[in-house]
Amino acid sequence: MNTLLHILLFSSFIWAGLTTPQNNATLTYIHVLFEWEEEPNATGYEFQLSGSEDFNNPLVNTIITDLFYIEKEKINWESQYFWRVRTNTGDWMGPHEFSTGETSVTFQNDDNPIEILEYNPALASDGITIFGSYFNNFSAAIDMDGNEVWNSGGNNSHVFFGIDENNNFLGGQYN
Repeated sequence: MNTLLHILLFSSFIWAGLTTPQNNATLTYIHVLFEWEEEPNATGYEFQLSGSEDFNNPLVNTIITDLFYIEKEKINWESQYFWRVRTNTGDWMGPHEFSTGETSVTFQNDDNPIEILEYNPALASDGITIFGSYFNNFSAAIDMDGNEVWNSGGNNSHVFFGIDENNNFLGGQYN
């Protein structure tokens, strides 16, 4: 029994790797959480995000001690990215590849674009605003600067229209 436990524990370290976002995923958001499994005896990790598989000019190259990294500024809609992680003494885990989908119909519409006439950062709240549209049946989220950071994945998908007393989202899926 003791030998089996050691084998299972050792094999879990061998297979440590990248977990989120999954390889070849298509994301409907541009504030992206990256996660990976812990490597034994690691004191830090080097995280790289790139628009090309060769990583010659990474968009992000940083050293961190956590098992996650959140990128809110370098990822755009309708783009392809590659990411990888290594310990301060180890080999690269990855790379993994992902892409981002299209912005929602509200942000693609050239007939009636959303326009911020006057912006005062002192009056803006931190965080995001989520809205649902019964016209085309979709939902999206915008940051405090009016930039779309998430959507439900296209027209006739999911519509969110409120929250209940426990802060659970209320909405439905279009069929």
